[in-house]
Parts: sequence; structure tokens; C-alpha cells
Amino acid sequence: MLLSLGRAPLVNELLLAIVLTLSYFLIFNHVYDKLTLLSIRRVYRGAKQHPMLGSNSVNITDLGVERNTDNFHDYFDWNTFEKISEDDEYFFLYVSDVFVIILKKKSTNLNVEEENYHQYIKEQMRKVNGG
Repeated sequence: MLLSLGRAPLVNELLLAIVLTLSYFLIFNHVYDKLTLLSIRRVYRGAKQHPMLGSNSVNITDLGVERNTDNFHDYFDWNTFEKISEDDEYFFLYVSDVFVIILKKKSTNLNVEEENYHQYIKEQMRKVNGG
């Protein structure tokens, strides 16, 4: 644009171009970031929550594991699990290589004694894992 005047740009025009360019990069980036965050927040508030968010209850029975949230209900027979394992804090019930139900070993809202719960899961672990 400056070269289309038919003459070389003046120092004032170069300084004006530099100031406008710096202003654009310094101000626009921050404004763009703020507007993007506001837009994402607005969309997130209006979106349906992921089913794993919110209250979650797990019922363990002789037939399998039932999982309930505000948004969905799942049921898994014990023979559905490919593998069951544990570490110090959790039991891992593998439905597939990429889908695992994770149960805390220590929970404040167990309806049965914790020792019975651990023994029952370990018994199911032996059945499922074949050991």
C-alpha cells in the first residue's frame, strides 16, 4: 500500500506502519484469547454434561456390576470382564483393552463391610482371571 504512492515511503509512514503492526499484535492477541475463552465457556455451559460427570453409584451383585449416573445406566455380567486386577488403592475391571471400570478400595459410602467387599472382588478376580 505504501509503495503504491509512486514514491518511497516517508519515515512518518514507516513509523505509523510499525506502531500499527505492534498495536495489532499486542492488543489483538489478548482480545482474541479473551473472546475465545468466553465463547468456549458459553458453549460448555450450554452443552450436555459428559455422562461420567456428576453423581455416580456402583452396585455390585452376584450377577455383575451395575453403574448408574444422572445420565446413563450400565450393567456388566461378571463374565463380561476380560480381566480384573488391583493395586494398593483401586480394583480394575477390564471390559476390553481400552475400557476399564475403576473401583476404589476404600470408600466412605460402602453398604457392606470393607473386608467383605475386598474379599468378594478378589473372589471374582480369581474366577475371571482363571486362577
